[in-house]
Amino acid sequence: SVTAGQSVSFSVTATGTGPLSYQWMKNGSNIFGATSPLYTIATTTVADLMTLNPVTVHKDKLAVEVLNLLERHRIDDLIVVDDDKVPVGIVDSQDLTRLKLL
Repeated sequence: SVTAGQSVSFSVTATGTGPLSYQWMKNGSNIFGATSPLYTIATTTVADLMTLNPVTVHKDKLAVEVLNLLERHRIDDLIVVDDDKVPVGIVDSQDLTRLKLL
């Protein structure tokens, strides 16, 4: 795992008939100048680590629906939102275990 402020490196190996090229991307866009088989982020920020478009659940959903979302998306946490889609809390899979729902 990576903590904000730490460096992180990614590498890839490509095979095939050359010439081969590399282009690293972030959130669907090319990273300028990131065209080698190694890409390093010297100092990570929260923006580097966060999930874009996270899975959310409405605060009135049943626990079984929360469990289904966690399993379907293979995630451990859900952001809970109100009628205006404003975050009001987080459900962690450990919460379900503690309540003996998982």
